[in-house]
Amino acid sequence: KKAQDEFVEYCDFIVKSGPFDGYQAVEHIIHGKQGSTVVADNMQTVHNFCSNNYSGLAGDPRMVEAAAETMKTHGYGLSSAPLMCGYQDIHKKLERVIADFHGTEDAILYPSGYHTNLGLFQACFNENDAL
Repeated sequence: KKAQDEFVEYCDFIVKSGPFDGYQAVEHIIHGKQGSTVVADNMQTVHNFCSNNYSGLAGDPRMVEAAAETMKTHGYGLSSAPLMCGYQDIHKKLERVIADFHGTEDAILYPSGYHTNLGLFQACFNENDAL
């Protein structure tokens, strides 16, 4: 057997015999902006408890305008990780503002909650800890 076939077979076994028994993912279509509330397929407004946009600020007109203005001077997104091609000045400025606000020596920006957890867990825990 090819490794790919074995992997697919294994995944199928896990889905059928594990905690996912009978589970079938359902694709939900969101209409409009992603926020703390969204318009779902049935055109009903519902609370969105699974978004990374916890505060609902991603669709706030002030945030959208600030992002549009910043894209004019800094472009859209990073071309690579900061260690590869450098850290943008606006990120260092934001870290300084956050550190000053919290009265700390410095602050670190992470691109996502996942990366934040990686940084936090590596700094606070080791192989002898159970989470």
